[in-house]
Amino acid sequence: MKVKIALASGLVLASCATVPELAPAGPFQADSDFTVTLNEDWTVFAASINPGMDSAFLTMDGPQLNAVYLASIQDGEGLVTAEASTDVPQFISGSSMLEIVEFLTASLTRLGYSAIETKDVRPHSLDGVSGTRLGLDATRENGLSVVGEAAFAEDDRGLHIVIFLAPRGPYHTNLVDDVDELISSIRLNSSGRT
Repeated sequence: MKVKIALASGLVLASCATVPELAPAGPFQADSDFTVTLNEDWTVFAASINPGMDSAFLTMDGPQLNAVYLASIQDGEGLVTAEASTDVPQFISGSSMLEIVEFLTASLTRLGYSAIETKDVRPHSLDGVSGTRLGLDATRENGLSVVGEAAFAEDDRGLHIVIFLAPRGPYHTNLVDDVDELISSIRLNSSGRT
């Protein structure tokens, strides 16, 4: 009897759980204040089921194999989630490019990445708003080497950021062009520009 009750309880909880959904090719907006255009179907994990980060993410092959995080962060907010008693890196409106890069790397460190290196940091506009693009190298807690790209820009509503991470090798290289097109397709939903 106890086994049946436990099984029934598990099924009820599982039916309440949020599951990943299809993000079909075309315009896509998750929890961010911007829209991207997807050239093919992706899978989207909502922020509510994204452990550690307060943003939705897209994946082509699964969260451990590649992920594109999409987030809009207001002044005083963090990119990562934490218990109320734990400090997390916070975005400060008006931060310099280097300060935002430090915010990004500190956030990834809180998520368990180590040996984080930024490379090829350069100016890059998102939908006409001056911003920054950079490459990333890091190591996961399990020792796996990951690489990726990030792009961000700030407008009157906060920081808009895209982060792509994947293990070094085909799971990264197979999506580099798609992610580049995704970043180029960003359309900010705000009328404000800085």
